[in-house]
Amino acid sequence: MQSTYVYKDFTVDVEAEPVDEALGGPVLITPSGYVAVVRIGQGECAEPIASLRFGENTDRPFGTLREALMHGYAAAQRIIDGFGTVNTAVPLDNRD
Repeated sequence: MQSTYVYKDFTVDVEAEPVDEALGGPVLITPSGYVAVVRIGQGECAEPIASLRFGENTDRPFGTLREALMHGYAAAQRIIDGFGTVNTAVPLDNRD
């Protein structure tokens, strides 16, 4: 399942992929969990500026589709909010 959101002039695509915990890959039966695949693009740009997977390297993937989508979108919001907080200050020389 995939959902698309707009947040602060960024397009956020979140896809919930089913996984089998034992095999670590896609399954055709009832999945043991879901991984959130998040792609962040700016404006109408077709190319994502960031593509991330959440829930894949943990002991427990997300339990439901909705949980994977919600957590993926929340993570994207935090990442986008962080884009504007990059410290570009230049240290001043210590002059005595």
